Amino acid sequence: MSVELPFAPVDGIIRRNAGELRVSADAAEELARRIQSHGADLAVDAAEKATADGRKTLMAADFGVEQVVSREDLTLPVAPIDRIARLRIDDRYRVGVDARVA
Repeated sequence: MSVELPFAPVDGIIRRNAGELRVSADAAEELARRIQSHGADLAVDAAEKATADGRKTLMAADFGVEQVVSREDLTLPVAPIDRIARLRIDDRYRVGVDARVA
């Protein structure tokens, strides 16, 4: 599976939480892979909820999000998140804007 997330923002997340520790490129790549895998799993569950409600659009609530953050407060870029959501669901689903930034 290719990694959709750019490593730089993921590296930044690690560095903000690693204190004085150094961060290898392999560590950033592995975290990006894990984020991607977990996000794809969440999208499958969200698609099931949307289907049960008779919708084709995945909403933030389908992911269990109660409050959507603003785009300015995001660390990871939105476009790869949309692609990650589609890795394990078919093209008949749309990912709502609020779900992309949730």
